[in-house]
Amino acid sequence: MIFSSDTNIWIDFDTLGILAIPFKSTHVFHMSRDAIEDELLAPQGLNSTLCALGLKTVDFDLDEFYLAENYQSTYPRLSRYDALAMAIAKQRSWILLTGDAAMRAAAQREHIDFKGTLWLLDDLMDAGIIDRTQYRQILVDIQKFNGREIRLPKSEITQRLMDIETYNHREKMLELREELLAVEEDRATGRTDISIDELDAYLDEIIGE
Repeated sequence: MIFSSDTNIWIDFDTLGILAIPFKSTHVFHMSRDAIEDELLAPQGLNSTLCALGLKTVDFDLDEFYLAENYQSTYPRLSRYDALAMAIAKQRSWILLTGDAAMRAAAQREHIDFKGTLWLLDDLMDAGIIDRTQYRQILVDIQKFNGREIRLPKSEITQRLMDIETYNHREKMLELREELLAVEEDRATGRTDISIDELDAYLDEIIGE
């Protein structure tokens, strides 16, 4: 996928200490040259780091400039750079990548396809770039920063964590089923590698989780 990104998305990933991970995907990330040079200033060196990782600079054309002015007039909460990111996405049929709620609302009204921080994390796990354990830890870290450095929907974070716990529990139950089948097979052939007490303890552990 090709994205026109805002500043917030990269600040989120930098805060989490995982700035390089999205660039391991096959996606292509763009940002207007003005935004990179003027808005990605903190922390120091963030703009140069992103460009070194693979963030591509875009020079907007006159149509995108006027469209951005229109967006900024229509949606006063958008910064000039937010409006440019939207205009570039609209004009070039790219996907808008943003962690900002106001931008997502504006993009929806303007029929611009958009994705956010949590979607990108989901995608990175689905692609095998991060595993389920890393994914869960990142969500836990998001909870720590949420409401301060990061502002993401709390309910969506909680739901993802609950889904992970459900998945882990199901995996352990499947593991237990395999263990029980193995024990039954061993007993049928006269082998007893695990005692009833050991099996009960293991079952209690699984159910307790």
